[in-house]
Amino acid sequence: MKLTAETKELISIIIALLFILFIGTFLFMWLEDWHFIDALYFATATLTTVGFGDVVPLTYTGKLFGVIYMWIGVTIALYSITYLGSHIIAKRIKERSNEHFHFPWHKHK
Repeated sequence: MKLTAETKELISIIIALLFILFIGTFLFMWLEDWHFIDALYFATATLTTVGFGDVVPLTYTGKLFGVIYMWIGVTIALYSITYLGSHIIAKRIKERSNEHFHFPWHKHK
């Protein structure tokens, strides 16, 4: 099966997003001595800019990494979400442009 350039780009975007999520997760596990779920929860809350504040880095190293992770991670996450959203919208527009719109009040000849 040959993948199109568009499919390859989508796959690379998803891989980049998962990569940045798991890099953050594992580095927070290591730097803050957190369990996997706590680190994944914090990394996800950070990338999605939710930031509940119930789990926070306590070490200076963890805080410094957090700042860097926020800038880089949020940028990658927002780009990825924007790209995926625009792909979905473009696909729907293309599908709809190929449809014939029939309104019930119009008589078709």
